[in-house]
Amino acid sequence: MKYSIVYVVTAILALSVGCKARKVTQPIVNNSNEIIPAKEVGALGAVTVLVGGDKVDYKTVRAADGKVWLQQNLGALRSAANIADKNAYGYYIQWGRGLDGHETADSKIEMAVASPNNPRGLSKTEKNPFYTSEKNTGFWWKGGDQYDTWEANEQAKINEINGCDPCRQLFGREWRIPTIQEWKVVLAAEKVTSLLTAYSSNLKLVAAGMRNANNGKVGNQTGMLRIWSSSAAATGNAYLINLTNKGVEYPAFSRGGGLSVRCIRNK
Repeated sequence: MKYSIVYVVTAILALSVGCKARKVTQPIVNNSNEIIPAKEVGALGAVTVLVGGDKVDYKTVRAADGKVWLQQNLGALRSAANIADKNAYGYYIQWGRGLDGHETADSKIEMAVASPNNPRGLSKTEKNPFYTSEKNTGFWWKGGDQYDTWEANEQAKINEINGCDPCRQLFGREWRIPTIQEWKVVLAAEKVTSLLTAYSSNLKLVAAGMRNANNGKVGNQTGMLRIWSSSAAATGNAYLINLTNKGVEYPAFSRGGGLSVRCIRNK
């Protein structure tokens, strides 16, 4: 393995770990010792965070686009060891939401919508549910448009048009969710065209499936790879990467689905 220098970020995050955790607290980030992976493609680094008092290690990698990415999904226990590694699935996040209690595969499901049905309707201090609806009109943030953003670095700063970016929330301002254009560039550079090439790439992408917006159930694991971008679309949709063995697409889907999230470093 080609580790350059370990990049250590210290954070304290009391959410999503253990069913007894009720309060949601903003991470305290200290990135004064940050050193990114070397310039050569495939060079590795690491991000270590404290989650509920436990150390969680994230690998980072210099991808073929020249940028630094997480080499595992947000919330994953590790970078994928094989193409169907369940420990590499990670969180299932609804578009525009931070780490607010809804992101784990077994979090509380609520057949309702937030009030109002946008980030402003989320609790900033308590755990929030995964919002579902049997009717398309009731999906999470259904009234959103293409000018919405997913950029706030903490829950306290969310509003009706801007959600909390879980990458910035956990790792600090130097990290964020990539745009759809950045995904197109890196997947082309990595020559990702199928689930097999997705896993064999420097990003070690795995088919974690998704959490259904209709009922909150997780499905299509091993057969579907869907990851959010930060790019909003009209009529309550947002752009994502949809990759199967038939190829890769970049459609706009409902924001209510719980999908994987990867993080990219700003520079």
